[in-house]
Amino acid sequence: MGYLGNQITTVFPTSISVDSATISGNASVGGTLGVTGATTLSNTLGVTGVSTLSDNIVFGASSKGVHLGVTTATASNLIDDYEEGTWTPSLHDGSTVITIASPNAHYTKAGNSVHAEFYLQRNDSASNTAPMILGGLPFAHKAIPAVVGQCWIDNSSSDIRCMLYLPSSYSQLYFIKTGGSASYVSFNEFGNSRYIYGAFDYLV
Repeated sequence: MGYLGNQITTVFPTSISVDSATISGNASVGGTLGVTGATTLSNTLGVTGVSTLSDNIVFGASSKGVHLGVTTATASNLIDDYEEGTWTPSLHDGSTVITIASPNAHYTKAGNSVHAEFYLQRNDSASNTAPMILGGLPFAHKAIPAVVGQCWIDNSSSDIRCMLYLPSSYSQLYFIKTGGSASYVSFNEFGNSRYIYGAFDYLV
């Protein structure tokens, strides 16, 4: 036992169970640290080595994420958004709407990048020579105009393979025929009861 004026040395057991503890200052743990229950840190946590988590990480505020590839909090390296979901495609020329049956469309968004896929079936035999437009995109495009994907219009005959053109700041796509004639696909070129299959990637 030490006393006042001398160094006090205490040997702790190899296992300590604490119901509630507050640590201020620096703490060094050699070996495995197991924490059960809610733990609140009021400052920076520094971890050296590999950390294994047995559950999800949930941030306490929105717009928080992980900075990748840097040692400081750089905004351009922040991944603060990820989601998966469905969206509802529509076909129109700006006013006239084509009736579609059994649409199926999914997207994945990571940061400002969106990948979307869809297929749909026409259920409307009305004739219309106006350019066909795909609407209902899950997010508005904010980049420069770009060709963002491709699709296959599976008609009974005269199938159409086309590019998907997305203007800037739009939530709608135009179908552009590939090959020698790069013209818009019109309503009457999509057969009734036939299908469109497509996929595209764009920035938001």
